Amino acid sequence: MQRKKVLLIGSSGLLGKPLSVVLSAQGYPVTTKTGRAELDITNLEAVKRAVEGFDFVINCAAYTAVDLAESNPVDAIKINSIGPKNLSLAIKEEQGRLVHFSTDYRYGGVLERQPLDETTIASPIGVYGYSKYLGDEYVQLILPDRAAILVTSWLHGETGNSFVGAISKLVKERSEIKVVSDQIGSPTYAGWLAAATVKFLSVFQPGLYHAANTGAISWFDFATKIVEVLDSPCRVLPQSTVELNRPAPRPAYSALNCKKLESLLGVPCPTWEEGLKIHLSRA
Repeated sequence: MQRKKVLLIGSSGLLGKPLSVVLSAQGYPVTTKTGRAELDITNLEAVKRAVEGFDFVINCAAYTAVDLAESNPVDAIKINSIGPKNLSLAIKEEQGRLVHFSTDYRYGGVLERQPLDETTIASPIGVYGYSKYLGDEYVQLILPDRAAILVTSWLHGETGNSFVGAISKLVKERSEIKVVSDQIGSPTYAGWLAAATVKFLSVFQPGLYHAANTGAISWFDFATKIVEVLDSPCRVLPQSTVELNRPAPRPAYSALNCKKLESLLGVPCPTWEEGLKIHLSRA
C-alpha cells in the first residue's frame, strides 16, 4: 500500500522527534520542518507554499513556555493561534488533512473531578491556555471536515525538556525536592503518542480527540514514583500551587478520558505507569 505524503512541522521537539522516527519506520514519505528558519507558521504565504502536495500536515509547533507566555502574549498568540489558523487556511485550498495537537490547559477552569471527555466545555486558563484554545477554534471553524485535534497532557519523553527529565536530574543533585501536590492530571509518554498518531493517520476521522495515557495522579505522586523507579534516596516533599507561586495559572484537575480515541484505534491507551517505565528504560 502506497503511504501518504506527510509534512511534519515542529519535528525537533518533544513529540516531533519521535514522530519523525515512527513515520519513517512505518514507510511514510515525510518532510520535516524544525522551526522558523525552515517554516514560519505565522506567515500565511510561506505556509501556503509549504503545504502544497501533502496528504497530511502534522503540526507539533507550539509556544509552550507557559510562564513566559504571561509576559509575552503576542508571541504565544502568533504561534499557538495564528499559526494553526494559517495552516487551516492553506490546507483548505489543497486536498490535504491536518492533525493538530492541543493541551489540557483548554480545560484549566473546569471544576469536575473525573476524567474529562470530548464533550467537556472548554474553560482555558492563562495566556498559554487561551492561545492554544483559540488555535483549536480556528482549526475547527476553517477545516471542520479535514482536521483532527489531539488533546494531550503532561507530555514527557527522552528528547526535549519534560518533568520526568527534570526530576531525574534533580534527584542526583539534591537530598530532597518539593513538588506540587494539588494539581492532578494524566502524564503521557511522547513515544506512545507518536506511535498512536501514526496509527491514527490510517483511520483518520476529523474531530476532537483526547490522546493521553490513562490514570490520574498529582505531580507530587508522579515525582515520588519517578524517584522510586530510579531507586534514589532523595526525599519528595509536597507543596501547594500557592506556595510554588508561578506566574501562570495551572489546571487543578485535567485528567483525560480517551475512550473515543481507543474506540477508533481499536486498542486501549496505556497507563501513565507503563509510559513512565518505558521512558526511564530508554533515558
